[in-house]
Amino acid sequence: MRGRIIAVNDATDDEILAWQDLARRAAQPNPLFEVDCLVPAARHLRNGPDISLVLAEESGRFFGCFPVQRAARWKSLPRPVLATQVRRMQYDGTPLLDRERGHEAMVAMLRAVGEGRASGTPGFLVFDWLDDAGPAARHLRQAALTLRLRTYQYERWERAMIHRRPDGDYRALHGKKFLHNVARLRRRWEENLGAAVELVDHRDDRDAVDAFLALEAAGYKSTTGIATELFPDEMAWFRELCDRFRQAGRLRLWSLESGEGMLAAEIGLTGDEGLFILKVAYDEAQAKYTPGVQLHLDVIDQLDGMTGVEWIDPCTYAKNDTLERMFPDHRSMGAIVVATGGLADRGVLGAVAIGRRYLGPGTPLRRHLSRPRRKA
Repeated sequence: MRGRIIAVNDATDDEILAWQDLARRAAQPNPLFEVDCLVPAARHLRNGPDISLVLAEESGRFFGCFPVQRAARWKSLPRPVLATQVRRMQYDGTPLLDRERGHEAMVAMLRAVGEGRASGTPGFLVFDWLDDAGPAARHLRQAALTLRLRTYQYERWERAMIHRRPDGDYRALHGKKFLHNVARLRRRWEENLGAAVELVDHRDDRDAVDAFLALEAAGYKSTTGIATELFPDEMAWFRELCDRFRQAGRLRLWSLESGEGMLAAEIGLTGDEGLFILKVAYDEAQAKYTPGVQLHLDVIDQLDGMTGVEWIDPCTYAKNDTLERMFPDHRSMGAIVVATGGLADRGVLGAVAIGRRYLGPGTPLRRHLSRPRRKA
């Protein structure tokens, strides 16, 4: 098995087919590392030409892949890196690996990155937002040991999610006081609107994506500079991503409505047995009725009726108290750095590990690594 690196924009039709085949038999699902996410990203995003794919193949068949782009630095690492985070918002950075030959594939891919040092490839490879307890992380650590590469667990955190329950009673996971308050707010909301607030499924409605993006842009995400509508390249990427997953029957878009448009909405993608929630937005004029909480509860109520879906991952950051309440299960996430270069890079990674341990995680290590020695 051999590893190599290609520009996503240069992928041939045969490579696209091999990539799609790998996604269908991957040990862990990750729609965000599939063709229908990364090909539109490479086509539309400003950094699209810089997005590459590290892959492992044999006889034209893919056994592993993950995207990378070069970054001048990453957090406290003071040197250029290859990072798997190739978009402004990552959500999930778990590589696609064949169920049976994941170890071989990861060895081949790490070796390919290391061999790229001769042509100027950075000596650090960062796997960010990685499922830290799954087979991909296990294969990554074992492959690094096989190749005698230094790794460092830069971060680890627990992410909220929810698994299907045998009894299907997801509201019973919450306390009576919480449920009473939610029901009371729902009644007041409907009284104020003069109509019932209902969950509407828009998975097949192409116009609903634009309605969602407009709802997102009307709220705080615009004032804080993170709304998708503020980035024309991201708008084009996201629309094509939704079109592709809709055509494959894997797009999910729900909204709470009372007959006058979306009050709250969320968009997700299915992969294997999971549903990944990418974006949530709500009408901030309705904030006192907790529309986001109401929406999450209504969608979770649908879990038993979602064919092929065994769990929902809201793709949130660490310590999101609201989603921790809505999604009581957990998924271990992390960031692992691999020094794929020579002794100097291994030394720098070791210094970063020691510095974070003794100086604190927030310490800008570049100051300490570059500080001139005092004269005796």
